[in-house]
Amino acid sequence: MKIAFCQIPNILINPVQDQYAENIYAKVPGYKKGADFWEIPLWIAKASHCIPEGELYIVRDIEQAVKDLSEFDAVMFSVLEVNKEIIKRIIENLPANTKFVLGGYINSDYFKCFQMFLHSYDVTWLDTLQAGIEYLGYEYHEGVSYKLFKGTPTIPRLSLSDGCLYNCKFCCVEKTIKEYSFLDIMAQTFGMTDLDFEPVYINDKTFGQAKNHTKLPEIYRKIKTQNPNFKGFIIQTTATNFLKLSPEVLACIAYVELGIESFNDDILKAMDKPHREKNIVDACWKIFAENLKGNNIKLVPNILVSLPGENDFTYNRTLNFLEDHSEIISHVNIYLLAIYDNTKLSAELDHNESDKNENSLNKSWSDNKTGNWFYSGVIKFANNQIDKG
Repeated sequence: MKIAFCQIPNILINPVQDQYAENIYAKVPGYKKGADFWEIPLWIAKASHCIPEGELYIVRDIEQAVKDLSEFDAVMFSVLEVNKEIIKRIIENLPANTKFVLGGYINSDYFKCFQMFLHSYDVTWLDTLQAGIEYLGYEYHEGVSYKLFKGTPTIPRLSLSDGCLYNCKFCCVEKTIKEYSFLDIMAQTFGMTDLDFEPVYINDKTFGQAKNHTKLPEIYRKIKTQNPNFKGFIIQTTATNFLKLSPEVLACIAYVELGIESFNDDILKAMDKPHREKNIVDACWKIFAENLKGNNIKLVPNILVSLPGENDFTYNRTLNFLEDHSEIISHVNIYLLAIYDNTKLSAELDHNESDKNENSLNKSWSDNKTGNWFYSGVIKFANNQIDKG
């Protein structure tokens, strides 16, 4: 069976390139990316490990993709809100006997309805990658293979666990923790040898929740043996979890992405975030102390625009927080709130279909002029941080 692992590149999703993101990858130490993606699609690395003969196909032109993919027996896509219309167009124009295996982070009813409308198309939606691989007749086993991306400059992702125990209202991540065994983690690190990288991104939604996070020093030593250019880990976590990390684990970290979202207790509480302003400030002091000890950790605040309740006052407090802690900040991850199905916020907040667009600042419940002002202010601050080095 001839199988294509299909990915939609950045340029096709968003023809107007994100200059801020380009600035990050051009100037922040260790941040590397290939020509088509900000990061290598992890699902393809996992699928390639289980289906060695599978081929990578990057959809750079829709008409050409229709011609090329007609040669395949099965086509796999990871579907997101930002690429679902492109994928739908490709399916509509491919031969009806092509088998499509889909999954992703959108409401699966979108493609189930599409399948019912075009009765002759073989479109199957499966909720996990494992189910997709087994549906095609292959055995699923943990691990990654980056042979399809050999030599690509990137920041590889390493999963210690899946899921998250918190219940933030805007998040659709599974509310359980599945830990990977140490053997599975080692298999992932071995798969990275084909890539050109310095830091490694820990893919855990909230680092520190899974018990195996204490294995980070051992994992660090293993990767360093394989790649002398390895510079440490990027983790994503909350202030409360960061404050619990041991000195041995902290010594392995190069960048910490803190899910701050908004530096306002009322909004943090309303969104069911597990930390408050005091925890965030304490985490910043801990990073500062680590830097004084020679352990060079940089903070990357995760900030959300258009959270319910935001206004000039709350946005100014978040901007002031960034300025007050500029000494330890590398850059900022700034996100536009999108309403995902099956989240608490989706059930509580009146919204429309366009509010699901994670690339749009315009939200039906917010003052979009104020949101645009705040977004521009954060980007200006972050670019200044990057340019300072």
